[in-house]
Amino acid sequence: MKLQHISLVALVAVMLGALSSCSKRGEIIDTIPADVTMVATLNFEKLSEAAGIKLKSDGIEVVPQMQGFISGDLKDVFEDIATASAEGLVDIDNIVIAVDADNVSYVTFAVNDLDRICEMTSETLKWSDNGGYKTARLSDMTVLATGSQAWCVNGSKEPAKAVDALRKRAGELSVGGLDGVAQALGRDNIINVAVASGFASLTTSKKSNTEIPAQDKEWNIASINTGADNSLVAEWEMMQSTGRTIAPKGMKNINPALLAYVPENFSVTFAAGLTPEFDWEPLQQLLMLTGGFQTAAFLSVVNPYLASIDGTVLVAAATASAEALVDGDPSDWDFIALVHMPQDKINSLISMIRNMMATAGLTPQMTADGIMMVPQYGKTLYVGNVDGYFGISTIGFDNTRNNSLAPTFVNKDMALNFSMNPYSSLVEGVGLELDASMAGGKGQAKLTVPGTQTPILVFLMTAAK
Repeated sequence: MKLQHISLVALVAVMLGALSSCSKRGEIIDTIPADVTMVATLNFEKLSEAAGIKLKSDGIEVVPQMQGFISGDLKDVFEDIATASAEGLVDIDNIVIAVDADNVSYVTFAVNDLDRICEMTSETLKWSDNGGYKTARLSDMTVLATGSQAWCVNGSKEPAKAVDALRKRAGELSVGGLDGVAQALGRDNIINVAVASGFASLTTSKKSNTEIPAQDKEWNIASINTGADNSLVAEWEMMQSTGRTIAPKGMKNINPALLAYVPENFSVTFAAGLTPEFDWEPLQQLLMLTGGFQTAAFLSVVNPYLASIDGTVLVAAATASAEALVDGDPSDWDFIALVHMPQDKINSLISMIRNMMATAGLTPQMTADGIMMVPQYGKTLYVGNVDGYFGISTIGFDNTRNNSLAPTFVNKDMALNFSMNPYSSLVEGVGLELDASMAGGKGQAKLTVPGTQTPILVFLMTAAK
């Protein structure tokens, strides 16, 4: 990944936003209507520092790993932002991005000295007066500004009318009027994002065909920040506009006893606690988009089993090398999967596998515990009923193993651990650790890179050069 590929258009938009002395993010959020499909707040100074670029009074200071990427026009843009900061005109903490129902996108920020902004950007933008706004073209965007606020608009043939309509709808009900969403967008993170995900109830009159009020929408909230331990942290939750967290239906705590089946050296472990009320439809629709007749036939077979799951699903795997992640050879992997379902469904699955083997002319061997042993991919697959779980594994079913998964998985509804150490395909001796979990509608993912003191965002941006 190379930083030069970052759009100069976006950086110039940020520079314009930097020339505002308004430090009240809420005032900008109040100009975004509650009917948008997505709204985000960006702290550009935090983002720059996380990427190894410090804005100073005499220019910019770039960490050595990034110096080869910050040059030319890109360097000029960053230095202009630093200059504006040194003169006391900069507020790059409160840039707001929004997308409306027509897929028109807006980047907006407060403006106190529009004449100065026009002067400082005169080499990049050609300003003119149009419909009560100062306007300019910036690649595929239109910049519009008044004495107090500016917008960069993309996706509208009539951007001035789009902004007028946006402001009018915000006057009726703004994102700032959705207490929970506004509070989430005001958090001190690099970026906060709120995406409208649907409606809490369907009370719309079919005759009027009007939308459910914005207050009744459900929102997916997410944020990204860096941690004190050189980590990259993402947090998310689903909430009503009031801020009340919505717990997903059909989920419950993972059974921690299953973790004892996972060896210490396994690189991927995923578990979820499910009930028959869990909604599989989104996943099924995704699979249908990527497959055809065979996918439909497969889903028709597995759907009854998915719907019967009532308990923990655990899948864990280990690979011999980082290269095995992409080479697609199943013989490079060991794995174990356990799925809690009614006894009759377990019996049905085992019978189906036995019939498939008979069709292939294979006779399974049995262990003393009644587990089938099936030769496959140069390994032995173990298949059977394991303490009320349907189990399939290449390593058998030993529940006396030790690992360090408990902090991520205990008291969680869903959790994931991914560990590649060393992450030799990028930088020798540097690991990659990802822990993610969710409970009660709230989740967190934490990425770390053991073995390096390089700031994590800098490492991720430069490791694959």
